Amino acid sequence: MSGGGKRPVTPVSWPLDGSDRPRPSSPLSSLPNTSPPRTSPTPGEAPLPQASTSASHPFDILMEDAVYSFGNESEGSQASPSPADPRELPPLSAPTALKASSHPQPPSHAAASANPRKTKYLPRRYANRPLIGVDSQDSGVYATSPDRGPGTVDRQLKGQQRNRDLNEEKRELKARAKQDATALEAAKVAREKEEAINFIVEQLDEFDVTLGDLLAHTFGDGCDSRWRWKHFYKDSKNVSTVISAMASRRNPPQARRKAETAMVEVVSHVLEHEAAAVTKQGILRPPAEVDEGFVSGLELDKLPILLSPLCPAITKLLHSIAQTKRQLDHCTVRRLDHKKFITAMCTTMLLGERSQHNSWFQHIFGLYLYTQGATRQLITVLNHMSVSVSYASLAGRGGKSDGSIWTEDEPVSLPTEDTTQEPDTTATIPGRMAFSEVSAPAPNRVASQQEANGAEATSGSAIHPPTVLPENGDVPPNTNTTPKQQRAAPGTLERLSWAMRRLSRQVAASRPFMVVYDNINMMWRIAEQVMGRTDSLQSGTCATMIPLHAADPSHLQTAVLAKRADEAPELDINDVRLSPAYKTKLNEYLVFAVLRIIVRYGGEKLQSFRNEVYENEPSTDDKITTHQSDVHPLPAFHIDESSKVGNAEVIKAIMEELGEPTLATDFAEKVRLVAGDQLSVARLREVAATRAGNEGGAASLRWALFVPGLFHYKMAATSGLLLAHLGKKNRDTTNPASLHAHNTILGRKPIVATSLPPFRTGRDLIFVSLYARIFHCLLLVSGKKSLEEYGNDPATTWDSLKAHAEEIVRRFADPEVAREYRRARDRYGASQGDMVFENAILFMRDALLLREFTDAIKAGDSGRILHVLESWVHAYRAQGRTKYAHETLHLLHNLKHVWPKEVRDTVLRNWLVNTTNRPYAFLEVDLLQEHLNYWIKNYFQAHGSNASWPWLFTISPCVGILRTLAKQVHKALGGKQGGRHAEPDLTNDIAELMNSLSQHNVYIPQRGREFDADDDASLVLDAVSAGMNKLIGGGKTSSPLANYNTAFRTAQRSYRIEPLVGGKQKEIDSNTASAGANSAADGTDAAPEDAATAEDDDFAPAEGEDSEGVQSDDEPNEPPEVTFDDAEDVALDDDGLSDQDAEGESDLDSNADSDIELFEEEEDAEGFDSDKDDAPGGDADEDDVSGFDSDTARDV
Repeated sequence: MSGGGKRPVTPVSWPLDGSDRPRPSSPLSSLPNTSPPRTSPTPGEAPLPQASTSASHPFDILMEDAVYSFGNESEGSQASPSPADPRELPPLSAPTALKASSHPQPPSHAAASANPRKTKYLPRRYANRPLIGVDSQDSGVYATSPDRGPGTVDRQLKGQQRNRDLNEEKRELKARAKQDATALEAAKVAREKEEAINFIVEQLDEFDVTLGDLLAHTFGDGCDSRWRWKHFYKDSKNVSTVISAMASRRNPPQARRKAETAMVEVVSHVLEHEAAAVTKQGILRPPAEVDEGFVSGLELDKLPILLSPLCPAITKLLHSIAQTKRQLDHCTVRRLDHKKFITAMCTTMLLGERSQHNSWFQHIFGLYLYTQGATRQLITVLNHMSVSVSYASLAGRGGKSDGSIWTEDEPVSLPTEDTTQEPDTTATIPGRMAFSEVSAPAPNRVASQQEANGAEATSGSAIHPPTVLPENGDVPPNTNTTPKQQRAAPGTLERLSWAMRRLSRQVAASRPFMVVYDNINMMWRIAEQVMGRTDSLQSGTCATMIPLHAADPSHLQTAVLAKRADEAPELDINDVRLSPAYKTKLNEYLVFAVLRIIVRYGGEKLQSFRNEVYENEPSTDDKITTHQSDVHPLPAFHIDESSKVGNAEVIKAIMEELGEPTLATDFAEKVRLVAGDQLSVARLREVAATRAGNEGGAASLRWALFVPGLFHYKMAATSGLLLAHLGKKNRDTTNPASLHAHNTILGRKPIVATSLPPFRTGRDLIFVSLYARIFHCLLLVSGKKSLEEYGNDPATTWDSLKAHAEEIVRRFADPEVAREYRRARDRYGASQGDMVFENAILFMRDALLLREFTDAIKAGDSGRILHVLESWVHAYRAQGRTKYAHETLHLLHNLKHVWPKEVRDTVLRNWLVNTTNRPYAFLEVDLLQEHLNYWIKNYFQAHGSNASWPWLFTISPCVGILRTLAKQVHKALGGKQGGRHAEPDLTNDIAELMNSLSQHNVYIPQRGREFDADDDASLVLDAVSAGMNKLIGGGKTSSPLANYNTAFRTAQRSYRIEPLVGGKQKEIDSNTASAGANSAADGTDAAPEDAATAEDDDFAPAEGEDSEGVQSDDEPNEPPEVTFDDAEDVALDDDGLSDQDAEGESDLDSNADSDIELFEEEEDAEGFDSDKDDAPGGDADEDDVSGFDSDTARDV
């Protein structure tokens, strides 16, 4: 070659047999395997030698491993590589050449082992250039190649698709051929099987052997189970085909009947086996302990899932009866699921009839029937249908217990279902349960129990002190030899009552708690009166224990509380004066009260601002976190708590019930919260004041922290507002903004000032009048003609809406505006005043306070509640509610000075409860007790001759768990009636009142407007300012505030005296003890002379205690309250009496039973309240609870 020097020729060895390509002895070429092949020789390159024709061999085989070298372009050599010297191949002999020509391709195994590579030409300029389109079948092209482009790729893709189609066609042909071959083979096997079967049948006929003989032999002992499995059971299709063929219509009817009879026998054995398995498994066996798990442990909606795995044959058999093939195609999923549930329920009823160990469902459904007020006859009928247990199983046989609880280790079985058989005489007679066994108190808590064992019950109580075992565990001998009639075994309800009472005691022993109680009046009517059996109205007391939320037991020590009370200062006028900062904060709260009204009742457009209102709503640091309150109802006590003695007995009975006997030496060391209505708390406060310095320990009541019932406070404020703004009849022209005028416009029942309507009726009238005034004023400040125009205005934004609300409060809810007009009238005459406008402003302020108080309770914001109470403490006094004014002074004084901060925070976190764990669903503790009283009186009490206090004592603790059971059954089986009743549409009412307000220009000042000459009483006072003046009127010595401070100082001095009964107070230190000694020395606060004659029972009232109390600063007669004594209400409430206390106060301040009005829908939401909150998403009024008018609780 002319391009450069020569390279030595690499020798190539060729196999003699021609089975492989030649292999060079030198290393292989360094060219990459992915180099593109050379398409044409480089100019100047020597041609490769040609193989001899006589000994031809494929040229590509000879040149597979040719060695190339890159030319040196700098020396003028060619850019393409060239071979150094042509390879010289050894000549092939004739046989070898023939052999090579006959094998043009090397063996596959030789090619695989040699890993041959195709020769590729790679110029130096293509080194390190990227390749594209490289795959297993294509070496690709360089990125700079002119051949690359969309056409090349398309050709490649089409070629690949064509190859795939060809391969798919080949596979289909191959599969079809294989299928045909398999079919031919199967047909051949079938023919052979048929020939063999025909041969066997011929053999059976030849030897006179029947098919039955053959089957009896093969399925009997003639063949083992393995053979039968292999030849019959292994193929499920064969089993099904044979069994179905036996009962097919191809057989004669007689043959079918025989086969079906045999099959039924087999199925019956299968069903019996499954029923026995379910019974042994115990999934439907009622738990031995009748407690909360007994009631809520069986989930009815999951019965199909529970039973199907254990008894598939039973459920499939019953399901085939309940469902057809057509229904399977056309019914909805919900309907098909219901059929599954019906199947499971029938299975449960049948299993319950089989054995009492499967009667859990019947017990649960029997309890549900009782919660719905089912009669004994109805329960008995359903018991005979195996749907429920018998009435005797629910209620038990014989009398009820006297308040004792069976111990857990005493064997008690559930009553038998048969109502005709005699009671089980082998049942263990229950004894009284020792409180020490329930709550495990310390040994010193059972001190002086010998006195308790011998003490007699109070005359008004049906509760006897329980027998307490001695510390050594020995049972005291029974000295009473009088034979007693053995009481029959208890029923499910009574055992459930014991379990709930045990749970209450366990909770009370482990956590700090609060007790709320209220009276309940039972009207028992006798159809046929005889001597000793007549209609009677009896009063008792119901109570509830509520564990405290976020309370530290270490903060509730009586010694700490007593020391702080002893050091507390008096209530100063500055503590109750409304400062400018207070008024500013109150205006902010009232603005948002206006906004909540606007977005709730203002139409669809204004409702779009609902989220903004609740997101920007002001809150305080005392807002209660959302939680679910535990509620533990206690037994109903036959104790009349309308007097001081009754209240003292109620407190003692409650503590004994909770396993904390007041005679225990350490009982008075920890604080317990006690809540109730105003009169109950006032009675207890009077008892404590009377005993101060005379009795110590538990009898002193220093351990009791009195918590107000805010629901009764709200009722008192509603009554005062209703009377103040009611006005006179037939004064609609001169006093068009009075509640009487609005009540007439709305066409509602007339209201008489001397006999006010139920609370809910009066409050609804106040609120609907307030809503109309708010919207009327909104149009005035915005200049719009209608709410629709205001809502559709693009300029209506959140900022503008809030600004309008602020202007409404500033112009139409500020008492200073009304005060200016009144001063002008007083100075310059009637022509300068405007009585209509003045009254309208004061109503707006008073009604907004009530609305804000209601909303703050629903939100659980204790700080906002206190803010309103600081105004109401004066309004109560001006409106004649001086008892509530006095109690509010106690509350504010305690919160500001007397209670430690930890105790204060505990009270503010627990005077509201939330039974739903939802925001804006809080309610007052006394309202919760009213709800429980409602359910006890209307659903759970016995009727006729069965009505008794022992039965009420038994059923009262079960109210909560039975209501939970009713909700579960309704959810699983009941109709979708919803959890809330529909909210009344107030659109027409509001529009009618807005027209009246606009027509009379109520909120447009017009000087000179006056009421009639005989209607001067309709001019409303500013209750807050007037109450403040009354509070401090009389100076520092005779004003109500001075009287309150005097009583407080007297109580402080009395508590410093060492008590005559009950021992020295632990909390008194040396300083307070010396102060107490000095106070006693001067004789002013010495103990009464007859104090030493107090009874041994520390809790017994002292002589004259019920007629003497702390000095009251209120007038002897107070205005009437919203009450409950018209004919319609008496029909709902059988109490029908008006209770008056020693001071002549009646209705709301009395302890007569507070009942609830009933709506048609009794189910609302979770818990006892389910109030229609005013939170986002709420759709009903905030106090509609459990289907009845929750805020209509009232005293008779």
